[in-house]
Amino acid sequence: LAHAEEVSGKRAREALLEYRDEVVLSKRLVTIMRDLPVELDLDALRVTGPDRERLKELF
Repeated sequence: LAHAEEVSGKRAREALLEYRDEVVLSKRLVTIMRDLPVELDLDALRVTGPDRERLKELF
């Protein structure tokens, strides 16, 4: 956006300038934040066979 005035296409340039705030917000919304603390138990995510006893209780 710092060089929006240099965009060659008139429509694209005008859109960038007119909707600058929306462009910034859109980029922020789609940017993955990788510095967040995440507690993850990999063993809890392992795929296991069906719990047949639990299934009998449900059905």
